[in-house]
Amino acid sequence: MDLAGLVYIKEGRFGAVPALLVKSGDELALATDDGELFRIPLSETKVQFPWFYFGGGMRVTAGGSRYTLAFSRPAKVQGEPTRVFNSFGDMWAAGNASVKSSSEWKAALR
Repeated sequence: MDLAGLVYIKEGRFGAVPALLVKSGDELALATDDGELFRIPLSETKVQFPWFYFGGGMRVTAGGSRYTLAFSRPAKVQGEPTRVFNSFGDMWAAGNASVKSSSEWKAALR
């Protein structure tokens, strides 16, 4: 199953950078506006979905580097304006989209 989606690479405690995560065939790739971070065979990656992320993200180790990825938009993102959730409905919708993405990525990467 091929899959592509927007993710956020966590940087530090609160920062994040938007990126595109792509699984195509037996390859996994991650790229930001600054360029491609990696494109390598799935067999050379380690993918984890820690339970304490509650379906909201994953960890990928590729090419000797470890990336912590979030499926839903964090409060502070470099290159995009900060968005504050103004209503419970917005938070619920973002959470449901995140869980769906997590399920899709788990199916594609396992």
